[in-house]
Amino acid sequence: MAEIMETEARGKVEIMDVFNAYSEACRTHGKQPIPANEFPFALADLCKTLGIKTEISDKGAYLLKVRLKKSRKDSANA
Repeated sequence: MAEIMETEARGKVEIMDVFNAYSEACRTHGKQPIPANEFPFALADLCKTLGIKTEISDKGAYLLKVRLKKSRKDSANA
């Protein structure tokens, strides 16, 4: 997760975007990501351990004060 996220004072990332970046990073390293239905529980444990706050609203579920790092693919297209 440290490879795909970093702290950002005003950052807010939708959990599905975190899962997509996590899955891409796993595939890049030849690893199998955990299933999508298990991801929110694993992420909740990680957030609790690291003190990352979350927000759940009618618009979705978010991690607060973090942002996704740009992937290599995004960097190449920039």
